[in-house]
Amino acid sequence: DTVTVTGSLLLEGATADDYETTLAVTDPTADQTITLPNASGTVVLDSTEADPKVGTLTASKWCAAKADGSAIDCTQNAPLTTESDPKVGSLTSGKWCSSDGSKVNCTENAPSGGTGDITSVVAGNGLINGGTTGDVTLDVQVDGSTLEISTDTLQIKDGGVTENKLAASLSFDDGDLVDLSPTYTTSAGTTKGLILPKANDVSTATVAGQISWDADDNKLYVGTGSGTQEIGSETDPQVGTVTNGQWCQGASGAVQCQSIADGTLLDLSSVNASSATEGLKLPQANDVSAATAIGQISWDIDDKTLYVGDGTTAISIGATTDADGNLVFKDSNGNQVLKIIPGDGTDGPNIIGGDAANGVTTGVKGATIAGGGSTGNRNFVTDNYGTVGGGQKNQAGTDDGTLTNQSHATVAGGQNNTASGKYSSIGGGQSNTASGQYSTVGGGKSNTASGYLATVVGGLSNTASGSYSTVVGGSNNEAKTTRSLAGGNRARVMSGHQGTFLWADSNDVEFRSIIKNEFAVRATEGVRFVTAVSPTAGGAGVVGAPTAGATLVAGSSTWSTLSDRNAKENFSPVDTRQVLEKVVALPLETWNYKTQEDSIRHIGPMAQDFHAAFGTGQNNKTITTVDADGVALAAIQGLYQLVQDQRALLQKQQAELQKQQAELQKQQTEITTLKAENHEMHTGLQAVKAHLERLEKSLQLRVAGGK
Repeated sequence: DTVTVTGSLLLEGATADDYETTLAVTDPTADQTITLPNASGTVVLDSTEADPKVGTLTASKWCAAKADGSAIDCTQNAPLTTESDPKVGSLTSGKWCSSDGSKVNCTENAPSGGTGDITSVVAGNGLINGGTTGDVTLDVQVDGSTLEISTDTLQIKDGGVTENKLAASLSFDDGDLVDLSPTYTTSAGTTKGLILPKANDVSTATVAGQISWDADDNKLYVGTGSGTQEIGSETDPQVGTVTNGQWCQGASGAVQCQSIADGTLLDLSSVNASSATEGLKLPQANDVSAATAIGQISWDIDDKTLYVGDGTTAISIGATTDADGNLVFKDSNGNQVLKIIPGDGTDGPNIIGGDAANGVTTGVKGATIAGGGSTGNRNFVTDNYGTVGGGQKNQAGTDDGTLTNQSHATVAGGQNNTASGKYSSIGGGQSNTASGQYSTVGGGKSNTASGYLATVVGGLSNTASGSYSTVVGGSNNEAKTTRSLAGGNRARVMSGHQGTFLWADSNDVEFRSIIKNEFAVRATEGVRFVTAVSPTAGGAGVVGAPTAGATLVAGSSTWSTLSDRNAKENFSPVDTRQVLEKVVALPLETWNYKTQEDSIRHIGPMAQDFHAAFGTGQNNKTITTVDADGVALAAIQGLYQLVQDQRALLQKQQAELQKQQAELQKQQTEITTLKAENHEMHTGLQAVKAHLERLEKSLQLRVAGGK
């Protein structure tokens, strides 16, 4: 059964034709091996489905001998084996499989140290030569080619590419980085580097992204899909010399490269990063605190902080995180200047600026401390949404263990101020307290707004304890009751005197309210009300000088109204006699206002009668004191004129009377004389009468004696 050829075995004629000589094994029971030692040329091992030794062939199927051993059947699925299969030994993941003659074991490391190279691949026969065990090297060789495989890279040997010998079409996903950094020229000439396609005219290029060099105008173009767009070159008139350290940016369709002058803004807003491979990447290290280059920006991996060098050290320009995961910003000396405690997704974060001692009560939400504070004088927020603007030792909230009962309190600044009422606020100053809900202290020192919606504008040691009460300023004032107002110095609205306005001057004595809803002012140098001013210098002499009003001068109890002639106009004379007659005719009564007790009496005319008689004032419902005084003065003048007339008449009558009296006196004198004469005559007559009586008596005696 052995054919031995010691020379040459030629199984074909000298001329090739379609009738080849077939060498085959026909006895299926014999050794079916054909050995061709030292054969040369091409040996084709082939069979077809018609070959009695090959059964049905089906693509992608597994080949196995038929049960009767008559042929190879390639219609079976690949056999499945398990470790329990007698032909398979131990299986270990990631190990190399080899046969021990009875089964396959997969428990060994991959073999190494194979020798020999596979030098060729022959069509139809497969690999020729090379090692039989271990690693072997596969070289893909083409006559005269310099292609080689090194590690995992297919590369072209140096000098192996000439013009028009390399062509490739590659596609990249959006965001992929094409890295040409290894492409460089190591010597002068054109034998190294990357050569772009060129043409005498590339203006018609339409492939988007195609880059070509136009040999005519020495410019670089990129395809847009419908034409080309010049992208410039160093010889382009719009591009100057590129110098190391310069910044290049687009300008008018070209690239401009220039140094960045002091004060110039470097705008990177057009750098849009859509993935980790795009954008601006800074250098990073585990410790960049020793960075010294001025302007050097680095990222510290350890404390997650951005630093910039100042020439001697590194200055933090970003945030770090503390042990609780809060963002912390530090200054150039490493001191904390800002801490951000994250919110819970529903409420905002706590923003804590200023000294590291500043803080909030654990659990507080939405609090803000803008700055200030120092060791031992921290600013603090104890209730939700509280705010401290700055200063020292200021507090928003009560720190009573409840985070919501005194929320939204605010201290803008100052020192040692406490806004402990819900929605309360303090503008600044020192040692002020706003403890009432919605209360306010504007500033000053040692002021307290403890009432609901109470306000102290400022000043020293003022207290607004009543609801809706106000102290407008000054010192040592107190508004104790509802809707009261106090101001000045030591003005005190007492309890129960709601609605009272109390103002006290600088005298250092207490000025108290005496009744509710009163308007009380202590002004020992006088009170002045101005109801009009001059819009021009005019007769008053200055712009804004009072032209109407009233004054209560110091020590007086009576108002003085402005009556300056320069403030008046449209003068006309008054018939005082007529005014007097109207006053005489004006009804006068006693009365009381309806708002007063009946026992409180007033006397005077009604405004309607007064207005009807004299036509003064703005309406017939009021009588101004200036009109009442004017009418009274006019009536007095009229009365005076009447008296003067009567006096003249009386004087005339008196003169006539005096004349009559003189005549009467003369007559009286004459009468007196006559009376004297009459008396004398009467006396004589009396004497005569007496003499006669004596004579008569004597005569009577004589007669009686004669009887």
